[in-house]
Amino acid sequence: MKNLLLLLLFNSFFLVSLSQNRPPKEYVAFDNSIFTQGDSVFIGFYSGYKGFNYVVQSYYNSKFDNGYRKLKGNVVGTKHQILDIYKDDKAIFDTSAYVLEVGVNGLLKGYKLYININQAVKSGEVILSQSPLKEPNRSIQYYTDSVAFLYRVKQSNKPVSDFALEYLFHFNNKSYKKYRNDEFELDNQKQIATEEIKRKLDQVADSTTYCIDVNLKFDNYDFSSMSFPLDGYNKSYIVLKTLNRNVHPSTHIVFINQEEFSRVMVEKEIANGFIKRKKDRYGNVDRTVYAKVYFKNTDTPSNEYNQNVYTETKFETYLYAKISRIEFYDFENRKYNYIGQITTNP
Repeated sequence: MKNLLLLLLFNSFFLVSLSQNRPPKEYVAFDNSIFTQGDSVFIGFYSGYKGFNYVVQSYYNSKFDNGYRKLKGNVVGTKHQILDIYKDDKAIFDTSAYVLEVGVNGLLKGYKLYININQAVKSGEVILSQSPLKEPNRSIQYYTDSVAFLYRVKQSNKPVSDFALEYLFHFNNKSYKKYRNDEFELDNQKQIATEEIKRKLDQVADSTTYCIDVNLKFDNYDFSSMSFPLDGYNKSYIVLKTLNRNVHPSTHIVFINQEEFSRVMVEKEIANGFIKRKKDRYGNVDRTVYAKVYFKNTDTPSNEYNQNVYTETKFETYLYAKISRIEFYDFENRKYNYIGQITTNP
């Protein structure tokens, strides 16, 4: 009996030692992304209607279903260890899929998630890379309608009071509607609005960096320079509408140093992965890339520089800015699957 117990203990230690020395499983996804057992993955944004299509959770086995359900709770951005990698013989998704089993392992056997890895990578439900500038960028303000309005007031040579009625109409419409037919009350509201604009003007400065989201397109990859040229960037600068269509006059931004941002350097392997993720089943490639543009307002350029003359009208007005950095991402949320960036010296 004693010898039998010793033999069982030896076999147990042998099996544990063998499993520990076994090389981890590895899987190369369709875009050449590599996933290794023991490493970690980040969950991205769901691509289905209010839920994930390619990440599910195990809850119990039942003769009526396969024991998997859609995720409960917010898991976006969470990090999970890869416990196992295998072909989908359990038909969680379909038998042709490769599955990452992730979650918490160990004595208590915590929750587990199952990921259809190729579809999750293509849809953004698994994050491949995060921007190295993600944390510092949280303090940078978006260039909103109200900010654009203040800079338009700032660059004009008109009295602030000239903009009071417009301010009321767009940013305090409740008061505008209430008093628009009473010229005495309306005049009082215009005086209040004038003081509000003046207080807010004290808080804006040309040294402030803002950001705006822009959809751009990559041209074909340039192998000689290892970069993606930006498609359609043959103008001296670009005009972007920043205010919604209901705001008049429509305000545009003219980037006067746009020619410095004509291409982004991207390593060949990363560029190849981007193209593969953007290719549909028919071989068509959607080269749309989601950019975050960082810039500072600047004075209106001289007539000599301003080759394309943008004239302010009753319906359109123009602000000028200099770009300091553009970041590029795979997906519209512009938080994950960071591709690269273009920067310039201030």
